[in-house]
Amino acid sequence: MSIRTVLAAACAGSAVLTALVALPAAASTSSPPCSAVRARLQHELDAAVGQQAAPGFAASVTSPRCGTWRLAAGTARRETGARMRGDERFRIGSVSKTFTAVVVLQLAAEGRLDLDAPLTDYLPRFELEPEITLRRVLRHDSRLGDYAETIDQLALRFTTVEPEKLVAAGLAMPRTEGWAYSSTGTVLAALAAEEVTGQDIGRLITRRIIKPLKLTGTYWPGTAVDVAGRHADGYVLDEGAYHNATRFTPSIGHAAGALISTPQDLDRFYGALLGGRLLPAGRLAEMRATIPADPERMWPGAQAGLGLFRTALPCGGDWWGHGGGFVGYRTLAGATDDGRRVALAANQHPGDAKTVQLEVLPRLLCALK
Repeated sequence: MSIRTVLAAACAGSAVLTALVALPAAASTSSPPCSAVRARLQHELDAAVGQQAAPGFAASVTSPRCGTWRLAAGTARRETGARMRGDERFRIGSVSKTFTAVVVLQLAAEGRLDLDAPLTDYLPRFELEPEITLRRVLRHDSRLGDYAETIDQLALRFTTVEPEKLVAAGLAMPRTEGWAYSSTGTVLAALAAEEVTGQDIGRLITRRIIKPLKLTGTYWPGTAVDVAGRHADGYVLDEGAYHNATRFTPSIGHAAGALISTPQDLDRFYGALLGGRLLPAGRLAEMRATIPADPERMWPGAQAGLGLFRTALPCGGDWWGHGGGFVGYRTLAGATDDGRRVALAANQHPGDAKTVQLEVLPRLLCALK
C-alpha cells in the first residue's frame, strides 16, 4: 500500500472513534483505589507504545472520585526522541464537529437560526432540497454524501481549499439511503452560522467556546500548515515506515475537522457542555436527542445526536462524545452525566479505529465509578 493510498483512506475514516489500546476488565465490581486505576492506565499506554500501536499517547482523565490526571507515554517526535508529556497539542479531526454544533445551537437559542427551517433559506446558492435542515445535517440524516470520502488528502496537503469546494464535492455525490455520516453537512451548518453572524466559524468557535472556557491549548488554525506551540508530531505508518505528516493545510477539515487542541482542553470542554455551561437546558436536550447511527460506518449501538454521539456503558448509563482522525493524529473524547471524562490522543493515523469505542473507553469510564 502506498502512502498516497494510506492518506486517502485516513480521510474516509475520520468519522470513526479511534483507539489507543484495550484495557483489561476490572477484577471485581467494587471501585479500585484511584492509584490503581491510574497505574493501570499508565501501564496500558506504555504497553501500546511497546507494541507500536503509535509512537506516543496522551490522556486526560477526570472523575468525581479521583480528580483529574494527565498521562503520557512514548514519543511526541520520533526524529528527536522527545518524550510525550501529555500537554501537547494534536489535530483533533472530527471532534471539531461538536464545537461547530454548539455554536449553531447557541445561535438557535438566540433566535438567529432555526434548526428545522430549510437550510436553503440561509444558503440559497447551494440549491439544497427543502427537507435538508440544520437539525438533519448535525445528526447526519440529511442523506448528503461525505466529501471526505472523495478527496485526495496527499494532493491537497499544502493547498488551501475553500469550504464551498468541499460542499460542492459532497453535493456532487449520490444521495444516501437512511443515516449516513457526512462532513459535508457540518460545513454547511458552519456556513449558515457565518451567514447570519457575518463572522467566520473559527472566530465564532473562539469567541463563544474557547475563550469563555479558557481552553488555552485550543485554537482555530485557519490555513496555517504548522501546529503552533508544544505539540506532538503526527505520523502515518506505511509498509513499515513512519512518515511525518505534521505539516498539513487544515482547510480540508474546515468546521468538520480543522481544530487543534489538547486532551486537557477536550476534557474540560465536554465537562462544560454536559454540565450545562454552554447551552440552555432546552437546547442541550435537543443536542442529546438521538437516533440510531449506521453501525457499519460508526459502531454497534451508536446513537447520533446533534454533533454528539451516545453509547451505552456495560456498567450502566451512557457516555457522550465524539472522536476523529486527521492525517497523522487520532483523538477520542467522551463523558458521562455523573462527571467522569476521558480524552485520549495518539500521534498516528490511520489505524484500527474501532477498538477505543468497543473496548477501551467503556472499560476506563466504568473503572472510574
